[in-house]
Amino acid sequence: MPEADKYPIGFFNLCLMLFTFFYISALYFFELNCANEKLSYTSNHDLLTGLFNRRFFEYIMKRHKAEDESEYTIALFDIDDFKKINDSYGHLAGDYVLKEVSRIIQDCQNKDYIAVRWGGEEFILFMPQTDENSAYSYLSEICRKVSSFAFVFDAKRINVTLTVGMCTGNDFGMYESIVRTADDRLYYGKRNGKNCVVKSTPDEPLQPVK
Repeated sequence: MPEADKYPIGFFNLCLMLFTFFYISALYFFELNCANEKLSYTSNHDLLTGLFNRRFFEYIMKRHKAEDESEYTIALFDIDDFKKINDSYGHLAGDYVLKEVSRIIQDCQNKDYIAVRWGGEEFILFMPQTDENSAYSYLSEICRKVSSFAFVFDAKRINVTLTVGMCTGNDFGMYESIVRTADDRLYYGKRNGKNCVVKSTPDEPLQPVK
C-alpha cells in the first residue's frame, strides 16, 4: 500500500479511539453522578417511607440554629396500637400502614414543613414559622385524614389513628428540649385515650380527634 494511503486509515482509527475514550469517560461520570445522588438520597431519607430521616432532621435544626430565631413548632406522631396491627395482620401490613400514613402526612404538609420518620412507628414534623394554634389545627386535620382513610391490606380493613404531641418555641438552640417536651405530651396522649393532639398537659380529660 502506498505510504499516502495509510493516513486516512490511521486518522479514522485515531478518531475512533478518541470517540471511544470520551464515550466511556462520559458514561463513567454519569454513573458516578447517579451513584452520588443515590448515596445522598439514602443518607438523608428513610427508604421505606420516603420521608427524611433523623440524621437530616438534626442537620436542618443545627442549620436553623445558626440562621433563625423565628417561632416554630415540632410535633411527634405515633401510630396507635401499631404492634397490634403487626400481630393481627402481619409485618407487610404494618409496612403498608407506615407508607400510607407517610403519604398522608406528605400530601397534607406545607411546602416549608419537613416530615421525618423518627423511628419505628414514630414520625416528627418540623413546622417553621408556625404558632401553637395554627399548628394544633393543622395537626388535628392530619389526624382526621388518617382516621377516616380506608386502610385496606389483603382485602382486610385496618383501623388506624394517630396520637400527636406538639411543642412551640423560638430558640433553635433549645430544639432538643422542644422535642423532649413534644415527646412527653405524645406519651401523655397515649396514656389518656389516644387519637388526639396534645399541645399541653391539661387537667381535664383529652378529647379524641373527630
